[in-house]
Amino acid sequence: MIKIGKDSDDKMVEIVSEVKRIGEYVIIFTRVFDSGQMVTDADVAIVVEDVEERIFLPRSSTTHGFSVYTINEKNVIENLSGVYTLIFKSLFKKFKVTIFARVRDKTTKKVLLFENGRTREEKDPLDIIRTLKVFLGFNVNIDKIIYVDKRLEKVVNRNTRKAILQDLIKPRKKINSIEDVFVGIIDSMRYGSQEWVIEDPSVIKWLENLYRDNLGKETRIGGQAGIIANLIAILGGYPTVYSPVLSKEQAGLLHKNVFSLCPTRKPVTECADVKESKVNWVFEFNRTDKLFNIRSNQDGRFIAGSQMEEYRPEWPDINNIDVDAIILSGFHLLKKKYRDGTTAEKIIKETIEWIDGAAKRDIPTHLELTCMEDEWLREKIAEILYHVDSVGMNKDELRQIAELDEEKIDLPDALSIIKHMKKIAKKFGLKRVHVHTLGYYINLYKDSGWASPEKIKKAMLFASDLAAAKAFSGSIEKMEDLEIADSISLSKTGLKEQEKLEKEIGMENGVARVGDYTIIFLPTKVVGHPKTTVGLGDTISGSMFVVECGYKYM
Repeated sequence: MIKIGKDSDDKMVEIVSEVKRIGEYVIIFTRVFDSGQMVTDADVAIVVEDVEERIFLPRSSTTHGFSVYTINEKNVIENLSGVYTLIFKSLFKKFKVTIFARVRDKTTKKVLLFENGRTREEKDPLDIIRTLKVFLGFNVNIDKIIYVDKRLEKVVNRNTRKAILQDLIKPRKKINSIEDVFVGIIDSMRYGSQEWVIEDPSVIKWLENLYRDNLGKETRIGGQAGIIANLIAILGGYPTVYSPVLSKEQAGLLHKNVFSLCPTRKPVTECADVKESKVNWVFEFNRTDKLFNIRSNQDGRFIAGSQMEEYRPEWPDINNIDVDAIILSGFHLLKKKYRDGTTAEKIIKETIEWIDGAAKRDIPTHLELTCMEDEWLREKIAEILYHVDSVGMNKDELRQIAELDEEKIDLPDALSIIKHMKKIAKKFGLKRVHVHTLGYYINLYKDSGWASPEKIKKAMLFASDLAAAKAFSGSIEKMEDLEIADSISLSKTGLKEQEKLEKEIGMENGVARVGDYTIIFLPTKVVGHPKTTVGLGDTISGSMFVVECGYKYM
């Protein structure tokens, strides 16, 4: 059978398929032609459906992020010089075959999708998550979760407690003692979630014992790159994640659909090559918790992060990566200088050169920020902002970047946040700035070149559902976990802030034009007592960026 489709420029794209039955086996050959030339690097999915029962059969194999549904789990799909071949065993006399092809136009860079030869417009965020080729790097670690409760107080004596309360006057923002761990927890309960680096190895041994002695609750994948990669994979995508340190334990916590580079693209478990893991100890608390009679002001967490000499990126050749969108993170973990003489400055410079290489290929890049305690490191990370297309952060991280130019700033409401988002966008030449805070999200765009406001709002709503489901359940393990989001109400704070923006800047339906920028605002769903706060910002920012990129290119 031959099916023919046209792209938006009326150029002919052909999908040529032939189905043969030999006894109980079925063989499907598929080729894709663009303007008469056979495409050898198209993404092809062959979906087999039983016509009589109208059900999709179990997934057996994948190619470049497309699922292939067949009868037998041993079936394979192979691409030999552009010929996509699927062989499977079938006892059905009748079945339906649907061929999907995904071709990138080499001139316009636009991604074209065809279903049985007809152009297929992507409308569902899940379609995009499952088809966009996403590269993430570089922080992937193991999170060991400890919940803050009264038992924590019992592990320190009276003198240690006095030292903790004294150190709270001026926290060191580094961990060199047990006291520093408690200071970090209380400081985070007071002023918002933070992450401090462990400098004294003896503290790691103490934390391991603390986790083991009945205070530890669970172990899960951590690090922004790891969290976002796992989310994409759970939703049906096939992301590629890069981590300079990847142990079998780390790889084992990643979803089976996550890939890595070693040096070619392989399932992440095949790329695990070190014994020692990068570990963070995460102390979770909610607004009703107390520690030494000091009550928390909010739901949040404190992260005590281990340091590793090897935990620094050495980026793979950008020209050898097949990718549609890039998400970068983890630079807050860099050391000023390493034992071999390598400096954070050198790593940042190499990263910028790598990002510029991606820009030459028209690949959008996003930098996801996190808490940056050292001002020198903040300044170095800020240099990356001149080169990426997009940045994502929460209100505290926005303040840290904005205060590089100002003494102290206050962000009491959405209007003040928008003011500083504009300043950052203008200073660094950013096309997109995203800020997530409890109750609402704000996206800012420079002129044109991104998706329409309607599609951006669809991406923001999708991210809100994901975050609400994760906060309610503690994690997203399967698609059914998202259903709870439908029952979670919108934030009253977010709705009030939107009303204020309607009066102050003429916002309509969550969209406003302010100078050269388009502002899009969304009140979000808020869970009263979240089971987790770790990774919520990454879930929001990462999923939103990926879906928006899909709308931009598809």
